[in-house]
Amino acid sequence: MRPLVDGLVGAVRVNGQAVLCDLGQSGTVPGLRPQTCAQYANSTAGRAVLLQSMAAGDGCVQFAWSSALDLSAAGGVSGALTYIPVGRDAVTYAVTDNSDLPRTLTVADLKAIYTCDAGYVGAGPAYTVHPLLPQAGSSVRTAFEAAVGITDADVVGGRYPCVSDTVGGGLQAVAENDGRVLSQSAVVPYAVSAYLAQIGQAVADHRGRAVLGSYDGSTPVGHDGGAGDVTFAVSSRSSVPRELTMADLRAIYTCDSNYVGTPGAVGIEPFLPAAGGAGSVRAEWESLVGISDVDVVAGKYWCLHDSLNGNPVGENDGRGLPGDGVVPMSGAAYAAQLSGGAIDHRGLAVPGVIDGRVQLVNTDTGSAAAGRWLVVPTGALGASPGRDLFVGSGSGVCLETEVIQRFGYGVGMGVGVDAGCGDVSRRTL
Repeated sequence: MRPLVDGLVGAVRVNGQAVLCDLGQSGTVPGLRPQTCAQYANSTAGRAVLLQSMAAGDGCVQFAWSSALDLSAAGGVSGALTYIPVGRDAVTYAVTDNSDLPRTLTVADLKAIYTCDAGYVGAGPAYTVHPLLPQAGSSVRTAFEAAVGITDADVVGGRYPCVSDTVGGGLQAVAENDGRVLSQSAVVPYAVSAYLAQIGQAVADHRGRAVLGSYDGSTPVGHDGGAGDVTFAVSSRSSVPRELTMADLRAIYTCDSNYVGTPGAVGIEPFLPAAGGAGSVRAEWESLVGISDVDVVAGKYWCLHDSLNGNPVGENDGRGLPGDGVVPMSGAAYAAQLSGGAIDHRGLAVPGVIDGRVQLVNTDTGSAAAGRWLVVPTGALGASPGRDLFVGSGSGVCLETEVIQRFGYGVGMGVGVDAGCGDVSRRTL
């Protein structure tokens, strides 16, 4: 959750001024003492240090964050802390895009795999399926163990010999939210937020060939229709940025030499789906970037291609996209291919972000979904800046929905998870 809070620290403004600061940085914060603001990498430590600061009355710590809702008595003061929902996340499983395992399972299936049921993983010691867990202490590990009904004590005690938190013969620890450890026969827990943030390069991309699975009807990733259906895609190994403005894209698709270079010295290669395709991605994209198909067909834009390696570019097909290539793609189609709901033609393509709007969003409201929280002294919420920053859907933090989604968290959580960003009804006992 820390990357999200870092993003909010950089984005939130009140009256045009930054009013949050990061742990270890200091400066004058309007309405607060000129000391370091609260932000802790460990949610338990964050709450504890916040309470210490409140008890001392030093004004040094203004808020903390937490991946868990803890309404137990705080500092001996009833209602001392308010837990304010800021987003929704979930933990699911990941496999490779060519995995031996299906992308849709049940909790019972996952429990059988992680308890080494021979009907699922084969006979040991040469198991045919290899369930992995992130290293001890990982919040993803803890959440996944709870979801599938196993205990960490049993894992550590060797009760499940097929389960490992290392790879490479025990030489490499399995890092949290890192799909690069997966083989075709392996499975590992993954946070939906981390996967989406890695796709958009809000954080370092460690997905490798990992795709997210779903269980018991959950849908980890969906398409944000409010962002429009068509976006651009680039290779995950691309030299082209994954975040561009619409002005950048218009320049690319009108062959501006500052972007695409010149014949014989190409910079970025823009592609279009072949004319006459079954859908309208080509037509919608041409409309977005302000070009006409008549001009494209007539050769007005020398840099545009609708064939690749001698074959027509398929609609919503990212296979073979070169490292300097850009192609339009439907966000809904990409989400369907990622989830296994459609034949997967993504290849190495990842959807881009246009003017800050993401296409793929966290839509998981299944059994493993949970709120993510900002922890604020209740007494700080009645006046500025606390009220302006945290209270209600129109608060400074809650207005940053693009930031929240950019780091892979769901918004508009709804019943069963929490009441939505800015709700201040949850106070410690």
